[in-house]
Amino acid sequence: MKKQPCKDYICRRHFITKHLFFILLLLTGPVHEAASQNQIWQDALIENYVKDEGATIPLKFRLVELDITLLKTILKNAPLEFSENTSVEKLMIEFPMPDGRYIPFSVFESPILERPDKYPYIKTYIAIAEGATMRFDLTPFGFHAMISSSEHGTIFIDPCSSKGGNPYYVYFKKDLSCITCFISLSQRRRDEEA
Repeated sequence: MKKQPCKDYICRRHFITKHLFFILLLLTGPVHEAASQNQIWQDALIENYVKDEGATIPLKFRLVELDITLLKTILKNAPLEFSENTSVEKLMIEFPMPDGRYIPFSVFESPILERPDKYPYIKTYIAIAEGATMRFDLTPFGFHAMISSSEHGTIFIDPCSSKGGNPYYVYFKKDLSCITCFISLSQRRRDEEA
C-alpha cells in the first residue's frame, strides 16, 4: 500500500513539533531556576536601614536583603560535601560581593556539628567558586558567611542586627574597624553581666 504524502507530512510535522517542544522545555528549565535564584538577594535601600547599636558595623559595606525562605528551599537540594554524587550533582547559587557583583558558587551541605540531630535548626555549608571558598550557616539568628578569596582576601556577609535577619552587610575584612569590634565586644560583655 502506498502512503499518501499528505499523511506522511503530517506525521513528520507532528513528530518534529513534539520533540521541538520537549527540547525547548529542557532548555528553559535552567533559565527559570536561575531567575528564581536571582531573587534570593536584593540590594537594600540605605534609607530603610536602621542602625543596631549592638551589632558590629563595618566602615564600608554593601547593604542587601535576603529571601531566607527561598534560600532554604533551594538549599534542600544541596548535596552532602563528601557524598559519592558530589561530582555529578551540583547546586549553583550566586552570592553578593562588596563591589556590587554576584559570584556563582557550587554549594554543598557540610555538617560540622557533632550531633546535628540535636540542633536541626542549625545548617552549615561549604561553597566553592573560582579562586574562593565560602563557609556559611543558617541559624535562628539568620545567615552568616565568610569567604576566603585569593583576589580580595576575606569577605563577610552578616546580619546588620545582632538579632539576625534583614538587611545584611557585605563587606571586606579590611573595612571592619578593630575599634568597632572592641566596642561591640565590650558592650556585649556588659550586657551579659547585667
